[in-house]
Amino acid sequence: MTKTADKVSWFEMPADDVNRASKFYSKVFNWATPPMGNDATFALTVAADNNGNPTEVGGINGGFHKRQGDADAGSVINIHVEDIDAKLGEVVAAGGQIIQPRTEVGEYGLSMALFSDTEGNVMGIYNYGAAK
Repeated sequence: MTKTADKVSWFEMPADDVNRASKFYSKVFNWATPPMGNDATFALTVAADNNGNPTEVGGINGGFHKRQGDADAGSVINIHVEDIDAKLGEVVAAGGQIIQPRTEVGEYGLSMALFSDTEGNVMGIYNYGAAK
C-alpha cells in the first residue's frame, strides 16, 4: 500500500431520546457522554481532544444525536479524510453514491458528507479546519 489509509475515527448513533441513550452507554460501557450542542452528546470511548477526536492510537469516539425521521434509522461510521471533495469523487468513480454533499458545520469548523457504498451501506467522511 503506497497511500496512507484514511482512519475510521468517529461514529454517530441516532436516538429517539438522546439523554436515555447517553445514560445507557455511560452505565453499561462507562462511556463519557458530555453535551455536544442541541439534542446531541459525545460518546467518548477513549481520551479525546476538544472536538471529540480520539487521542489514543486505535481509538474511536462518536456521538448521539436526535433522530431526524425514518431516513436517520441507523448508525453511521465516519472516516477522517484530507480532502472531502476529492474523496467524494473517488466514491462516485468506484460505484458509490453521494447521499449528502459536503456540508459545513461552522460552529465546529467541520466539513462532512455522507455516501453509500456499492452495497448500500451509508458511511460518512469528515475533516476539521477545511471549511470553505
